[in-house]
Amino acid sequence: MSNLITFLFLLISLNLVSGQSLKDIRICLDSGHGGTSATDSFRIGLNGEREEWINLRVAKYLEKMLVSEGAVVKMTRDSDVFVDLHERGRIANEFGANIFVSIHHNATADRSVNYPVIYFHGSALENVSSVNFAHLLINEFHEHLYPNEKLYSIVSDYLIFPNRGAAVLRGTYGIPSVIGEASYFSNPSEELRLKDTLYNYKEAVAYFEAVKKFFNTNKYAIYPEKSLSKEIPQIVVNQEAGRMSKSALSWSSHLDYVDEIIKSRNVEKFAVARDYVWDIMKFFPDNYRVHEMYSNMLYILQELKETEAYEIVKKRYENYIYKIN
Repeated sequence: MSNLITFLFLLISLNLVSGQSLKDIRICLDSGHGGTSATDSFRIGLNGEREEWINLRVAKYLEKMLVSEGAVVKMTRDSDVFVDLHERGRIANEFGANIFVSIHHNATADRSVNYPVIYFHGSALENVSSVNFAHLLINEFHEHLYPNEKLYSIVSDYLIFPNRGAAVLRGTYGIPSVIGEASYFSNPSEELRLKDTLYNYKEAVAYFEAVKKFFNTNKYAIYPEKSLSKEIPQIVVNQEAGRMSKSALSWSSHLDYVDEIIKSRNVEKFAVARDYVWDIMKFFPDNYRVHEMYSNMLYILQELKETEAYEIVKKRYENYIYKIN
């Protein structure tokens, strides 16, 4: 009964019946993955819930909310079927989307972590509009899903797919586009919450509120790719199933160790600290301590007088990582 009361309260507070604040705005919703349960053993939690199922439930709730506000919504899929990544981008572009939102949930080897991650394509200096929406969305995730925590990561898709970024974001570049990972299904407690349709509804509310705020603010520009950032050296990283590598389990303790070395100014250990950070950039590049990680790395490389590596890390920090002030 308490769930029903909460659900009704959310309906009333959203004023879903008469709103028209998104009238004629064209929104493409992309439910990540789908149709691969027989072949994909990565996107499943310890309790048996699959990411693509969660993604679709959230998207369907969000679709209803957006339509109630006058938006025209296109779903890249509305059932558990496979849709090619390039086809998803084509759908959004042919639809003439004003915004593209790809709904996902994350996973990593460290099952204790749980926080939101949002990916934008390319450089934060160029893809300003998408970063603006990511900022709004993180705030809504915190409001609706993490009222007592403010951990987050807003990063470029090049941090996790260093060759060309994420296909759906690359294919929709020029439209404000993000991949939203509201939480980690690899966290067993979070996976149980994600099985709850009311919790899925709350997540949809976060997206809904962010979209409304986005179209009521200055949405900023999107500049041509590499017009400001030029070429940025890439770092080879573990991707998708490789993120579950046991090597990623020590990321937090390694960053703590790096902090201790810097605070103690034990120069003899700076090379070890540098190698630890390089490893974390490979195994868990979008962790919620990413700003601290890059800042410490710059300090270490400067102290070691590794000028070339310093410039690489500095460019990546400036272009690929966004910090909410």
